[in-house]
Amino acid sequence: MKKRNLCILLLLFCFILPTPVYARAGGGGGGSSGGGGSGSSGHSSTSQRSSGPYSPLANVIQTGVFCLVAGAGGILFSINLYKKKRKSQNLLNKIDDLDPSWNQDQLDQRIEETYYSVQKAWSKKDLSTLQKYLSPPLYDRWLIKLNFMDLRHEENVLKNIQLLDHKIVSVHDFQENEKDSFWVYIKGKMIDYTVDMETREIKEGSTKPSEFIEYWRFLRDKDTFVLDEIAQKEDKSLDVFTDFSENNSMR
Repeated sequence: MKKRNLCILLLLFCFILPTPVYARAGGGGGGSSGGGGSGSSGHSSTSQRSSGPYSPLANVIQTGVFCLVAGAGGILFSINLYKKKRKSQNLLNKIDDLDPSWNQDQLDQRIEETYYSVQKAWSKKDLSTLQKYLSPPLYDRWLIKLNFMDLRHEENVLKNIQLLDHKIVSVHDFQENEKDSFWVYIKGKMIDYTVDMETREIKEGSTKPSEFIEYWRFLRDKDTFVLDEIAQKEDKSLDVFTDFSENNSMR
């Protein structure tokens, strides 16, 4: 009974932790899989002070249960991610013979190029570069956000930008090329904060690097692909990603 109550308390503790807000390219938003250290540590110390006499054994048990819960969830996610990647990769190996634009190496190169170019262009408010890598609808939405930041005299500073990992997890191939698209699992790391352009005061974010996970959707634009949507990890389940090819089914 005590162990069950302890698990419930740990889960509630995870849900009420303050969630940091990050801007990133397009106003990335959402939480960070590796950030928010200062906020959570402050909350943790408050919880310990209000929970009565300190107990080393209870602390060890709490830490162990938390690690088990988090570890199990992480393992299941990694297994599912690997399955999605393998399935998409198998389809790409079949359709790249019919259409060179689906070549795995070319797609990987395009993903990396887009990731770094878009992050830097967003931070510098470089509209010409953004227009090159974004679909028209996404570019229009980001332009509105950048204009709003200008009105508020804000600047989103992004530094030490890294792409730690990426995996294609969904491929949709149509006979009409302009409908082609794919989703990518993105794991990145960077320093991300927003400052007041006049006072240089930090309004949100942190000067410490943090990791994050997002899903990026790319849409076919002639013989290449452009970024069309960004979703946060907590907003999409891996189960929603599927693979499909009209061309391969007709062979």
